[in-house]
Amino acid sequence: MKYDLIVVGGGPGGLMAAKTAAEDGFKVVLVERKKNIAEINRACLQIFYINKITPNPETGKGEPRMDGYIDPVSAEILPEKCRLHFPVPGFYLDFTGSVRAYYNWVQISPSGYKIHRYFPNEKIWGFYYQKEALTAQLLSQVEKLGVEVRAETLAVGAKNTTDGVEVNIKRGQTEETIKGKHAIAADGLSSRIVQSLGLNENRRAQSPRHILTYILEDVVAPQHDTSFFSWTIPSVSGGGNVWMGLLAGGRHLLGVGSSADNPPAVILDKFLKLPNFHDWFANAKVVDKKATAVIARASIKEPVAGNVVIIGDAGASAEAWVQGALASGYQAVKAIEKEMAGKPGYRDYINWWQQAFAFNYSAYQKLLSRVYPLNRVCNDDDIDYLFHLFEGEIGIPALLVTSELERVKEGRPDLYQKLKATIKNG
Repeated sequence: MKYDLIVVGGGPGGLMAAKTAAEDGFKVVLVERKKNIAEINRACLQIFYINKITPNPETGKGEPRMDGYIDPVSAEILPEKCRLHFPVPGFYLDFTGSVRAYYNWVQISPSGYKIHRYFPNEKIWGFYYQKEALTAQLLSQVEKLGVEVRAETLAVGAKNTTDGVEVNIKRGQTEETIKGKHAIAADGLSSRIVQSLGLNENRRAQSPRHILTYILEDVVAPQHDTSFFSWTIPSVSGGGNVWMGLLAGGRHLLGVGSSADNPPAVILDKFLKLPNFHDWFANAKVVDKKATAVIARASIKEPVAGNVVIIGDAGASAEAWVQGALASGYQAVKAIEKEMAGKPGYRDYINWWQQAFAFNYSAYQKLLSRVYPLNRVCNDDDIDYLFHLFEGEIGIPALLVTSELERVKEGRPDLYQKLKATIKNG
């Protein structure tokens, strides 16, 4: 058997798995379809969450929890580096790239009324982290550890054998089968490894949601260096919010998903011309654009198939976020090591996976249906009324409206009836 471990996918999760395995003495090969593995060539928020207001799967209330990976994490700012702590798996990762702290999450109506996800300026809820630098750092480490890295190589599929696993790969017109004792699938939402193992048969996929981001320079806005912004403006985007986050070098990432009324580029161009936010973007320049497509589907509840362990987005309902990718890459290797020692490592990994990610809780999935896009139900005047009614309060707008619907009744009985019908019909 040529390799102890075949890792498919060179994102943070795959690189973390390769690093962990090589440090523990494994002979590892990493297969990645991109030529420049560290390059981030798609839309990506690049947020390391510390706290995030999302529905708690146990209580059904909006509470500070992380979306996706819900085990506790923390970030420690040290001289010349940031140390990312993962106390449940039991490791930390030092990162020397750019970080920017998020203190505020501001949700804004067409006329500028604001609802907050957190108490403004009270504490850090997350960090922008420079994903390209993190990926480059991990890649450098795995190369120094002797991992064989095969870039520009597509992993077509995998199959279990009596003594390990075979992965079919393709580079240009050359096809090859590589053999290993174990494999880790870290090749993202549209994982070819997961598909080849038949694990998508009962995972109903939603229609692709296309996301476009503009990279902006010279944005001038209140607290723009410490805030994530989200605009609910139905006349601009009827399918979801326009949002803006932090990037390195003082830049910002402005993005939106596709909707039935307009493609993302039309939405963003229209948004940048809105008079109510003219001062924010009057001198802003679009210096780059990046896109991606997200296909949400049910998560894989038992992410182990024979000698293959699935990690990160490859087994997630949409995203495991960087926390989940790194943690599952580490945990997958430790599970394999336990199995090699005759212990139930795979069962431990499955149990951890099922508890560590919010998307595995049925209660969480039901709650998500309550966080309906107000854009699809309301017009601009409705949104202004609701945001003015709840201005300065803390929470997710749709959940605030759902739980406090009677407050809408007196001032806007027509809107009350419309929202009530929407909630009733799910």
